[in-house]
Amino acid sequence: MWREKDGDGEYGVVGLGTLHSISFSQNESITDTTVEVMPKRKQEEERETNGQEQEQEGNELSEEKKGVLMKKQEGNREEEQQQLEESDADQHERSQKKAAKMKAAEVVLQTKRCALARNPALGHPRSFKVLSWNVNGLNGILNGKHATLNGNKTTNVLQELVALEGDVDVLFLQETKLQESKCSGFSKILPGYVAYWSCSKVKKGYSGVAAFVKEVYVRGNGDGGGDAKMGPIGKQQTLSSFFRAGFKKKGTATEEGAKGAATSPCDAATSDTVSSTSTSSFEVLNVKYGYCGDKDEDEEGRVVTLEFACFWLVGVYVANSGMRLERLQHRLKTFNPRFQEFLSGLNDIKPVLAIGDFNVAPLDIDCYNAGAKHLVKVPGLTPEEREAHATWLGTGWEDTFRFVFRFLRKKNILTSFSLRLTYQVYILVFMYLIIYIRRFFRAFHPEAKGQYTYWNVKTNARPDNKGLRLDFAIIASQDLKGGRGVKVHDSFILHEATVGYSDHAPIGVVLEVEGGGRGEVSS
Repeated sequence: MWREKDGDGEYGVVGLGTLHSISFSQNESITDTTVEVMPKRKQEEERETNGQEQEQEGNELSEEKKGVLMKKQEGNREEEQQQLEESDADQHERSQKKAAKMKAAEVVLQTKRCALARNPALGHPRSFKVLSWNVNGLNGILNGKHATLNGNKTTNVLQELVALEGDVDVLFLQETKLQESKCSGFSKILPGYVAYWSCSKVKKGYSGVAAFVKEVYVRGNGDGGGDAKMGPIGKQQTLSSFFRAGFKKKGTATEEGAKGAATSPCDAATSDTVSSTSTSSFEVLNVKYGYCGDKDEDEEGRVVTLEFACFWLVGVYVANSGMRLERLQHRLKTFNPRFQEFLSGLNDIKPVLAIGDFNVAPLDIDCYNAGAKHLVKVPGLTPEEREAHATWLGTGWEDTFRFVFRFLRKKNILTSFSLRLTYQVYILVFMYLIIYIRRFFRAFHPEAKGQYTYWNVKTNARPDNKGLRLDFAIIASQDLKGGRGVKVHDSFILHEATVGYSDHAPIGVVLEVEGGGRGEVSS
């Protein structure tokens, strides 16, 4: 059907049957004529065609999007895989670093004890043997469950120790934990020895030191042992008066003379200034309790000093820093400086050997688990204590157990020999060194491992040898080699002698005294 616009501007309807009768002249314009033909079927076909085209375009677009999406997903997967690989590599690297760090920080337990040979006994009157033992309560080891050995109730562990070691001249004890009023009851626990006691005045059952000296060295004591008859405990007035009493009264070198004299103190001790009735250079000349000069400040009973003609012996129980390090500053700023100054004053006059429980493990080799992180907070193992001890030794003192001669440390010990020497000469030199070392150095153990003197009782550490070396002897460097008439012949630990009695093992030192003698002191 057509719609035709009439002259009035209106559309008219012309039937399809008359469509053939409609004609347009060549000059007739149809610009103003609008013909709309909308066949239903054609519209449907167009819609169908358009739908197919759109669907095809949609399919093509979907395929394209799908391809892009798949590529994106593949890229993401590759990226994720790469990230995972990188993450695994980083994690592996971190694990390796952590393992290396843990391995570097791994604590190697030093529990195997090196077998050490003792230096042969000198076998002559010039030797002087000193033992020291932290008994962790004298009453406990004498009257406790381990008070007897092998069921023999007629002896005690101190007697067994002295008998086992043989020819002990002085025995120092630490941590006796006795009150002064109780000391008389222990005066004869070691027959043949005279006892000197220094007890804690600030706390009961705390600290305390003692010295047992052969009675033949104590003038006026020949009754088979007992308390010293050298005056009341701890009444020495001043350090200077102690020095003067020890020298001028007995006729030995004065302080000034001892500092500048070329001869050793033993030379003065054996001169005619000493009474002809006193033939022993091992006579006890004086006794000092404490370590301060102006007054007796050893309220805790930590130091006892014996003066002999040629040397001093100092038995010491160094103050512990406390489980929470509450006494660390007291030890570092009070006890250590005063005690070290006291030793220096003695050493200016004649050789001094300080022996006892120093409550510090000086080196890593002196600790079974050296390197463990918690040790920095353990008393006796803090960096401050170890550094302070090392600094003190650096001022001219030596640990007798770890000592080794300076010239052995030199790298060029043999390079001074000419290479033109024959092999026979080298053999002779080597044999001489072996003999010399065996003769002199067997007592000194600079690298010996597993050599401890203390084990924690609460953890039952002794069977596994998980210990510390807290007990040792200190002497001036020059006197290790006999520079002033006294030298160290042996230094040792008695590991098996007293197992089960204390948390410490006894230690010992043998001195070789030039010009010394064991003549009995007359009464």
